[in-house]
Amino acid sequence: MKRKQLVSDIIAIESEWNDKKRYFGVPISFTHFQLANNRIYIKRGLLLTRYDEILLYRIYDIKMVQSLWQRLFGVGTVIVYTSDASSSANRQFRLINIKEPLYVRDLISRRVEVSRDEMGIQGAEFIGPFFN
Repeated sequence: MKRKQLVSDIIAIESEWNDKKRYFGVPISFTHFQLANNRIYIKRGLLLTRYDEILLYRIYDIKMVQSLWQRLFGVGTVIVYTSDASSSANRQFRLINIKEPLYVRDLISRRVEVSRDEMGIQGAEFIGPFFN
């Protein structure tokens, strides 16, 4: 019972940004993205629901991609590269077909810097293990 309550609280928290994956510019998807509490939350699925969480201070690169079709519909994809071991094999998350992708990329980038400052993490400390 408490587990269900916690999961619903994650989606119900006040966020700085949230959106859904869009098809042809219309949010008719079961994939939700949310930026809140120094984390990015991703909820996927209808019957089998999967929740992912990315701590902002673990993000080391952010990229935005926008194809011709995405530009026509006013959407884009933000790719977040992270050092999180529980993420996918290549340690990247894709915020696919979101509205205002440039704004979202800049917002995440600013929040990553604030989160690192709050945690007292410097760039050299964070990037170091990737080159060993």
